[in-house]
Amino acid sequence: MSRIFPVATTLLSVAALGVAGFAYYQAWLNQPLEEADEPAAVEIGDVAGVAAAPGELALELRAQDEGGNTQMLWRCGKVLAGVRHDYVGAWTRLTGRVLVDPQSRTLRAGELHVVVNAMRGHGEHPAPNAMINTVRANQWFAPEHPMAVLKTRRVRPRKDGEQAPFAAAVDGWTHALDATLLLNGIERELTVFARIEVGERSLALDATFPVSRREFEVHKRQGFEPPADVDDQVLVDVRIRATPDPLAVIAELHRELVAQQARSGVLAQQVETLAGRLDRVENDQAELQRQLEAARAEVAAAGGAAGAAPTELPARFTDHVDYRNERGDEHIDDLGYQVPFEMVLISGDPAKGIKPFYLQTTEVTWKMFRAWSYCTDIKDPSYAAKLKDELLRPTPCYED
Repeated sequence: MSRIFPVATTLLSVAALGVAGFAYYQAWLNQPLEEADEPAAVEIGDVAGVAAAPGELALELRAQDEGGNTQMLWRCGKVLAGVRHDYVGAWTRLTGRVLVDPQSRTLRAGELHVVVNAMRGHGEHPAPNAMINTVRANQWFAPEHPMAVLKTRRVRPRKDGEQAPFAAAVDGWTHALDATLLLNGIERELTVFARIEVGERSLALDATFPVSRREFEVHKRQGFEPPADVDDQVLVDVRIRATPDPLAVIAELHRELVAQQARSGVLAQQVETLAGRLDRVENDQAELQRQLEAARAEVAAAGGAAGAAPTELPARFTDHVDYRNERGDEHIDDLGYQVPFEMVLISGDPAKGIKPFYLQTTEVTWKMFRAWSYCTDIKDPSYAAKLKDELLRPTPCYED
């Protein structure tokens, strides 16, 4: 019995130490994620040295973590104490631009600038915070080169039966991109196999390509890490769903709606109405021009007198107010009648400087007044009803 107690105590101590060690290890893995330094903003003019041609569209790229349209993931693995661990992370700060040709539905060029130390865990097997902090602290990426730059200037369609040279290429890839990657101050050429779909004003791109740690000198530079067999190859996934800015999208949708209305004939009637009005304006303008020329001829015949004598003007004439809406304007109520009125010449008094003028033979009649009294000059029906209810307009004759 005396032997059992010390053994049990020892076992409990070892178990407690193991639990404490495991808890410490978990806390170490999930330590707070340190913030990466903010690099200088990158201004991208042309796209990978390719200038946009007329009709081509440049789309801006930003990281999804910043509310953007682009996600870049990295996948790597290592064997520690005989157990393999696969990790996935996401780069959280990037900026870029792609150039597409909407007419031929092709990608012409692309450029991405990635802050290599700005990263986080991602997916079902996220890289632990401790790993990301170690990458920063141990300077896996050279501090004098905080940006990685991926550029492509040549995009070619996939050939029949063509296979990618590495098995991890994205499924159903449609294009091969001849690209360059600048990482840790080292630039290498590589081929990115991508699934690409270009719309009239959009780009969808999915790609996967490998990066060799050894080739780009991505390794531990200082500090201590448990011995492990680390994969040399890191897989990089790129996912882009790019469209123009929201206001441009709204404007494009509006243009499409107008085009659809035109095709359906809604705008055709409006165009026909406007054309008819324009014809009437041109005719009225021509008639006024003829009257002006006739008046000038009369003045010239009178020897340049300041005004015509009363005897040269008609003694009276008849005009009318048209409420028939012959123009077919949908915004004007058609009252269905015309109201004639007679004008008579008043000779005036030349001695007192009063020139001849015309005066209507009656005051404004009820029928002439009817359109205004019915509030048909008010476009807002609710406001017209208010004017009637509050008796702010006279009521027509023979109504309550």
